[in-house]
Amino acid sequence: NPGALGFIEEPDISVSGNLYGYRYFKLENGLGPEVDVFTGGYLLYPQMLSSVFKLGKENPWYINFNWLTRNNAFKIINERYEQDYDVIPTLDGIEHFSVSLDYFQELSEQWVGIGTGRKIGDHWSVGLSVFGTYRWQLNRFEQVAEAYPQTDFVTLPNGDLQPWHVASSTAMQRVQFENFQVIAKAGLAYEKDQWKVGLTVTAPSINLNTSLLELGYVTRDQRQQNLGKPYDLAEIFTKGLFDYRVSDKQKNLPTNHKKPLSIGFGLEREFGRDRIMFACEYFFPIETYAVIRGEQRADLINPPFLQPLLDRPNYMTIYEQNKAIFNWGLSYEYMLDNGISVHGGFRTDGSYHESDYSEEWEGAMDLLPFPVDFLHFNAGFSTPTKAGEFTLSFHYAHGMMDDKEPILNMVDVIDHNEETGENMRGTQPAETELTHFQINMVIGYTHIF
Repeated sequence: NPGALGFIEEPDISVSGNLYGYRYFKLENGLGPEVDVFTGGYLLYPQMLSSVFKLGKENPWYINFNWLTRNNAFKIINERYEQDYDVIPTLDGIEHFSVSLDYFQELSEQWVGIGTGRKIGDHWSVGLSVFGTYRWQLNRFEQVAEAYPQTDFVTLPNGDLQPWHVASSTAMQRVQFENFQVIAKAGLAYEKDQWKVGLTVTAPSINLNTSLLELGYVTRDQRQQNLGKPYDLAEIFTKGLFDYRVSDKQKNLPTNHKKPLSIGFGLEREFGRDRIMFACEYFFPIETYAVIRGEQRADLINPPFLQPLLDRPNYMTIYEQNKAIFNWGLSYEYMLDNGISVHGGFRTDGSYHESDYSEEWEGAMDLLPFPVDFLHFNAGFSTPTKAGEFTLSFHYAHGMMDDKEPILNMVDVIDHNEETGENMRGTQPAETELTHFQINMVIGYTHIF
C-alpha cells in the first residue's frame, strides 16, 4: 500500500529472498487408474528489494523503490506408460500400447516500481506507485500414443497383408512469450493509537505492445493414423478417422497479457506486545481474451483435401480467462523482553484462471492448463541489529485442485471409442488426488539509515 509511506519514520533499505526450498507435486491417477504423475525440485531465487527515503528533511513526500519477483514457477512432468491390451478391436489378439507425456512450464515475472506518499494531518496518509512489469513464460506439451501388434506381419480384416501396422495419435504444443506492462496503485492509510487501517486500489494493467516488442512464439503439431478401420473409407469419412497432420510454427507475434482491477484492505490492532493483522484483496474477473493470436494459414492441414473438413480457426491462438477471486490472510506477532519478535500467519491464494469451453474459443490453447489453489502458512522471528532488523521465517504452501479428471486417461485404451468418439483414450474411469506442497526458508534484512 503506497498510502502507508507517509508513516515511515526513518529511511531504510530492505532485501529478502528464498534461501532454500523444495517443491513436491504428485497427481494420483494422473494418467488413469493407478498411474501417477510426479515432479519435484529445489528452489532458489530472489524475492524482493525495496528502499524508502526522503528528498530533504523538510520535504513531506517519501519516495519508495521496489524490485520484486512477482511470480516464479515451474512444472516438469515426464511420464511413460505401457500396457499389452486389445487396443485395436479390428485386429485379432492384443497389441502393445505405449504413451509418453512430456510437459514443461516455466514462468517468471519481475516488477520494478517507484512510489511516493505523504501524511495528510496527523492520522492520514496517501500514496501512489507505478510498476513496470516483465513476464516470460514457456509452456511445452507433447503426447505420443501408439499401439501395434508385436508380430512380423499383420492381416487386416479385409485380407490385406501388411509387414507392420501401428495406430497412433500425437500432439505437440509449444508456446513462448514475453510481455511488458505498466501497473498503477493508489493507497490510503490511517493510524491512530493502537489501530492501523489501509486501502489499496490496483488499476488494470496497460499492455506495452509495439512492433518492437512482438515476442510471441507458437508451435503446434497434431497427427493421427490407422484409427478405426483404415481400409473402410465410409467409416473414415463418417467418423473423421482420417490419417492427417496439422502443423504450424509462427514467431514474432504480438502478445497481450492482462492484470485485473483489484481492491485490497488491511487492518492492524496492537495489544501491548501483541499485534494482530488482517488483509484481504478482491480481484475482478477478466473476460476471455487472446494472449497470442497467430495467422490462420490455408496450408495447415495435410492431405490438402481435408482442409475444408478440419476447420482450425483458433489453431494458433492462446487464450486466457480470469474469474473473480477473493484472497485473505491473518497474522500474529508477539514481542519478547529482549526485543525479538516472533510471528506466524496464513493466507489463501486462489487461482484466477478459468477454462473457456465456448464455441468461440474452440481449438485454442489454454495459457495455464493446470490451475492450483494454495494455502500458505508461515512462522519465524525478527531480531534487532545495530543498524536495522534481521528476519528468518519458514514458509509452507499446500496446493489444491478442483478438477478431478486425469491429465490423460491412458489405461485400457481403444483406438476409437464408439460411445464417446474419443481416439486413443482410456476406458477405465478415474479420479485424481493431488498432493502438492512447497517449503521455503526465507531471510530478510532491513537497514535503517
